[in-house]
Amino acid sequence: MARPSDARLLEDLRRWRRTPAPDLSLGEAMARQARGFRRAGRELGGLARIWTEVVPPELADGCRLVGVSRGVLTVAVADSGRLFKLDRFLRAGGQMKIIRRAPAALNSVRLRLATG
Repeated sequence: MARPSDARLLEDLRRWRRTPAPDLSLGEAMARQARGFRRAGRELGGLARIWTEVVPPELADGCRLVGVSRGVLTVAVADSGRLFKLDRFLRAGGQMKIIRRAPAALNSVRLRLATG
């Protein structure tokens, strides 16, 4: 039985132990980001429609739906005066109207002051 040469064994070992070059393409990262955007669009699309139907226009104008995480809808509000009025509206029953009409499992609405 013929025995492979030492040079060939060494070359095979080098090929097997070599670390592959890192993938520097952005394809997978872009695809992952696009999936996240599509998911967020599906979640926020229905909620945005409900938000505009339930919240009075004078309060909804300075608001931006940020996202949904663990059943909490986060809303960025443009100024503190509007945030106070919106908080009063939600506590007076607006939050329950939104939660009842939401297509996803929604537990609460969290308001935060918009930055920038």
